[in-house]
Amino acid sequence: MKLKIIIISLLILSSLFAQDKRRIGLIPLENKGSSKYDWISYGLEYLLLNKFSVISVFYVPENEIFKKALQESGYGTRPLDERMIYHIGKNAEVEVTISGNYAVNRNTLSVQVIFSNTFNGSKILATNYSQPLPKLFDIANTIVYDMINLAGNGISDSEKRLLEFKITNSAKAFESFVRGYMESEKTNPRPEVVIGLFRKAIREDAKFWEAYYNLGITYFNDRKYNEALKQFNKVIQALPGFEKPYYGRGLIYEKQKKYDTAIADFKKVIEINPNDYKSYYYLGKIQVRQKQYKEAEKNLTKAKTINPDFAPAYYE
Repeated sequence: MKLKIIIISLLILSSLFAQDKRRIGLIPLENKGSSKYDWISYGLEYLLLNKFSVISVFYVPENEIFKKALQESGYGTRPLDERMIYHIGKNAEVEVTISGNYAVNRNTLSVQVIFSNTFNGSKILATNYSQPLPKLFDIANTIVYDMINLAGNGISDSEKRLLEFKITNSAKAFESFVRGYMESEKTNPRPEVVIGLFRKAIREDAKFWEAYYNLGITYFNDRKYNEALKQFNKVIQALPGFEKPYYGRGLIYEKQKKYDTAIADFKKVIEINPNDYKSYYYLGKIQVRQKQYKEAEKNLTKAKTINPDFAPAYYE
């Protein structure tokens, strides 16, 4: 009977995956061990979001949309079961959820991941991963590759290169980074705490370019554009094939109305990562201001195609 259910689930999954985008919901992994490792749930979610975002066949809903869907489905008020998976799928409009749990024991990270079909809430695949804690980045990669195999789609060489990019080799630096990111996502974040944690991550790994980028974004959000620009330029000089600092620098140039330089940076982002919908959006936004309406329409349409939930693209 179990085999029959799995076969039916896979048949339903394959029909859903015939669509242009495979919509995936990332349910926070539950920590079954010490609370000092709560950050790992957020860290793995951050890694998975980054990795799925560079693969054209996958789509993960905007964070606020998915959080609302979880709340509407009763997530956190009772155990996660097939019925809740079904409601999460319906409310978030995703076909597959990734959920599970983890624990750390003597510096070994053990993760159980469940891929579920939201059409009926049934389990498609359950997999256990176990690695030394510093290799949690490899676990994130394996989860994504398992999803790729389930979908039955290949990925391009450029997508594989972006997927294989490791943001740091230091679990300690990554923990500081994640704690900074968690603070930045709070309703009332404390910029000084965020900056301190990102700087700590950089002290722990001087080549942690993602931390430099996020430090720049923190300065940008605090309107310290010169400080932000220093961080973005530092990363671009050290790692010119990393798309994010071009995006951050483009935001500054767009604010300063240096439209030609902003366009050049947003185009560079798309050259490296063609799935970056926000860069298409900003290109379209600038082109509207420059009265280049045909080009603007093309880029705004592209942004909506990649991320149909990105509301700003509908209002330019």
